[in-house]
Amino acid sequence: MSGQLTERDPEASATVARLTDYRELFAGEGFTVSAGMDGPTYCVVADSGTAGDLLAADDASEADWRSALRVHRFPTLAERERFITAQPWHAGAAQRGRPGGDDGRELPVQVQGAIDLQLRAGLSNSEVSVQIGIGEKGNAGRYLVRLGELEPEDTVELGGSQRLERHEAARYLAELRLLGVSRWTQYPLGAVDGLSWSLTQRTSGPPEHSSGINAYPPHGDQDPSPEFVRLLLATERLLGRELWPGFDVRGALDSIPDERDRVEHLLLHGLRGWASAFERSGGDPMATTEVAFEKALVLHLAELVVARRQVNVKEQMAGWPGVGSLDIELAETDPRTWVELKWAKAAGTLFNCVWDVGKLAQAICEGRAAYGYLVAGAPAAEWRKDTPYRRLFGVSCHLDGAVVTQHEKTWRGWWKENQNTFPIEMPATIVTVPVGRVRFETTTGEPWAIRVARVEPAGEEGFPARAFVA
Repeated sequence: MSGQLTERDPEASATVARLTDYRELFAGEGFTVSAGMDGPTYCVVADSGTAGDLLAADDASEADWRSALRVHRFPTLAERERFITAQPWHAGAAQRGRPGGDDGRELPVQVQGAIDLQLRAGLSNSEVSVQIGIGEKGNAGRYLVRLGELEPEDTVELGGSQRLERHEAARYLAELRLLGVSRWTQYPLGAVDGLSWSLTQRTSGPPEHSSGINAYPPHGDQDPSPEFVRLLLATERLLGRELWPGFDVRGALDSIPDERDRVEHLLLHGLRGWASAFERSGGDPMATTEVAFEKALVLHLAELVVARRQVNVKEQMAGWPGVGSLDIELAETDPRTWVELKWAKAAGTLFNCVWDVGKLAQAICEGRAAYGYLVAGAPAAEWRKDTPYRRLFGVSCHLDGAVVTQHEKTWRGWWKENQNTFPIEMPATIVTVPVGRVRFETTTGEPWAIRVARVEPAGEEGFPARAFVA
């Protein structure tokens, strides 16, 4: 059974920005097909509507943009090649290198420009300022948040700068295209003492400027529109921080037509809310427990969706009947979305994520979960250590039961600890893909980061985990 996984914008743009070993396979009639590698996985990129064509079309919708670019991801080269040879265009198309370059070169994605986003609330003197520079030599983001109060001593200020990954910048620009930001304009004055905002975007050609005071895109409405709130959510996702709470996030999420994209924005928004509250409380993450993290996170998620913690899922999976409780269940999808959490004070303790990867993949394979996400918090310095567990939060591919066989000692330890909770089987091939990061500062001065990865079974073949270790 094919292990093909399919992605659309904005996720597809993030994947394209990571591709290496790029080569063009076919071009014609406004349709291009390319191939490349995203980490250990093999990808085919199908572009059925070039960016230039859609930008020239004044009435191009979000659905047009989402359907224009697709990425098909495969766990093996053989599966990708079988997919390519089965396509109608393949019979008459000679596979050739990229015009002007050789095969095996890095994909020349045009991910560059600058964004300047300003928000100011007049009466409270609060403001958020974000500048994002996106270039071929590196990407950076700066932010300043000033939450003003009537009394100066109650005003809170924070700010910072950070390096942005190329694929994060590509995703962000894709989100702006989905929202039709290039068509936003300077809207008539809605009020003199309300929320003023301005957005300047420089990508290609002259800068594009839009602004308003209590007048929001795309139609100049007096209440913040879903499109405007989604711009803020995309910016927060890029920087990994909560910037301005209080908007109608639920309404904005409901306007996202892609279910998986909506779920991932929801989860990351809840994590940013938790991190912001934790930062303000002056808490010490080294003294925080995983249970405390879980309890507090559920409260933030419950503001937007029915969320339950420590859900009994025993006897729900034929391949893993004795599995322990699920950390968090989100009722955003049917079947539900599963989330597993880890709070790691050192990189080595992330080894427990291996168990959760198998658990989430099996739940999806058996139809018990629509999506599965792995969430882990750790000191930023620990995330920089090259461990096999950290790789689970990037693009990783585990073939022929490698989630078990490459961590055999760990699984045998779990077998000896409690055979009743041990899986009978799990998917033979499992892929993980990065979803996002949340950053926060601590009273000790040591920054922490929470990373999120999506877990997906690729194909329906199972691996006999219990028989392997028994």
